[in-house]
Amino acid sequence: MDDEDEPEGGSLDLGEFGDDADGTLTGDLDDAVPIDVELEEKGPTRFQMIEYMNQREWWRKGQKTLCFTGVLWAIFAYLAVVRSSV
Repeated sequence: MDDEDEPEGGSLDLGEFGDDADGTLTGDLDDAVPIDVELEEKGPTRFQMIEYMNQREWWRKGQKTLCFTGVLWAIFAYLAVVRSSV
């Protein structure tokens, strides 16, 4: 790649998404439309509910695994104490 192909600053063109790495920090943010606050008040989105349900399932599985592991450690400790004649 020739040095002549690179823009100033050494960064490459990132494509047609409005972030052409022209060196400015604002870029297309000047043309951005503000988010309507009323959308936040309507409740969770479908994606947020799926994520919440996934977290609940993960928590439930984690609690079952933790209890099972705790029982195994308790059995191990009991057997270690009984077998060592302490």
